[in-house]
This record gives sequence, structure tokens and C-alpha cells, in this order.
Amino acid sequence: MDFEIKKPKKEDLVETVRERLERLKSEEEKPKPKHIRFDFEIKKESIATNIPEHNIEIILDRMEKLERKMNSDSGNYLGFFYDLKAMEEKFLNELDKIKRNNLQISEELLKKIQRRKTLIDKKLNQ
Repeated sequence: MDFEIKKPKKEDLVETVRERLERLKSEEEKPKPKHIRFDFEIKKESIATNIPEHNIEIILDRMEKLERKMNSDSGNYLGFFYDLKAMEEKFLNELDKIKRNNLQISEELLKKIQRRKTLIDKKLNQ
């Protein structure tokens, strides 16, 4: 039994670019899904425990933001000034609610309230 070795034709040996790309593409591994890990920082918890206390905390934060905007050179000082006056009135109203209901307030928030109250009293006494 004689086997004859066939020599391939030159045309069969030359692979077109398209055929080569298709062959290489089929040999590639399928992409595996990446595992993404998200790290979240836990925000510090609010120190407020009841609604009037929470409202005062929000009002204090807004007043601090308004003061920062007033001190920056934004050009809208008077607008921020009147907004701050309105926030101070809300603050005093919420403070009255807390006093009337005799609610307990955390020490940290109480210090913030006392600081703000003295600033408002100084403005009113001028």
C-alpha cells in the first residue's frame, strides 16, 4: 500500500486576511464577567432622634451653608441675608416647640443650639 503525499497547492496555503481574522476570532476565549466590588463608606448617623430635633439639625446645617455663601464672593449677599433671617426665625420657632414639649436633646446638638442661640441674641440686641 503506497500512500501518495499530496502537496498542497500554493493557493490553498495562502490564507486571506478575512479568513485569518475569522479563525483567530473563533480561537479567542469568551470574555468572562468581571467581579466588581463596591466599597461604600457609612455616613455618620444623624444625632437627631425626634422630629423637632431633626428639624433643628437641618435648619442649623442650612444656616451654616447660607453663611458660607454670604462670606464667599457670590454677589448675592442681600438675598442670602434675608434667607438667613428666615432660617433664624424657623430656628427660634423649632426651639420653642422643643421647650414647650420638654423634649430631651443630645449633648452635641444642645451645644450647637446654644452657640447659634447666642449668635442670634447678639444680632437682636445690637
